[in-house]
Amino acid sequence: MRRAHTALNPAAGELAGAGSGLLTLGPVSEHLADLAAALGQA
Repeated sequence: MRRAHTALNPAAGELAGAGSGLLTLGPVSEHLADLAAALGQA
């Protein structure tokens, strides 16, 4: 989880998903917040 948080951090202002735009997993910032909470950083 720490590696994922570190890797995703530069993309905090972007939407997660496929490059085609047909699939989105929501804002990266929400996933970062979930990871931070799971790591006890929230």
